[in-house]
Amino acid sequence: MNSEAAPNDEPATYPAAASPHSHPPLPYRPDWVPASGHQLSRTGVQFDAVRIAGLRAEEVADELAAETGGAAGPIIREAVGQRWMYFLCPPGSAAGYRWPPGIMRLGGTSTSVGYVGVPALHGDTWPLSWYSRPSEQARFVDPKLLYATLCRLVGWRPLKEPC
Repeated sequence: MNSEAAPNDEPATYPAAASPHSHPPLPYRPDWVPASGHQLSRTGVQFDAVRIAGLRAEEVADELAAETGGAAGPIIREAVGQRWMYFLCPPGSAAGYRWPPGIMRLGGTSTSVGYVGVPALHGDTWPLSWYSRPSEQARFVDPKLLYATLCRLVGWRPLKEPC
């Protein structure tokens, strides 16, 4: 009997089995996004919001998505009423621009404090939904890009440039 192992008789190695309790990694979820349903969040604290209505909002959102390769940052849409869309920008950033007429800036200043309904990333959140979710690479909508895109689409030329 030969006690030497043949060259191909090495012990087999197998990848470690996944734990039955392991789950795929969760998508990026900022702490201001609820785990389920939706919640009201005060603007100017976790984010500023720029509110645009209806078809104009969809046009702006589509352009931002195209310009950013689909990573526009958090954009919330309402399915009822004016069909508002809320473009969520870093806190304090929306006040630095003179937005076109009809566009509402909601931020942390005493004259523009507001609340925005924020839906969960998944589940039943009607009448709110995400047009574009926040992500690691796009935690917020870039206010400079939003402003430039909106001004270009509506032909807005303010008397003064951004504040």
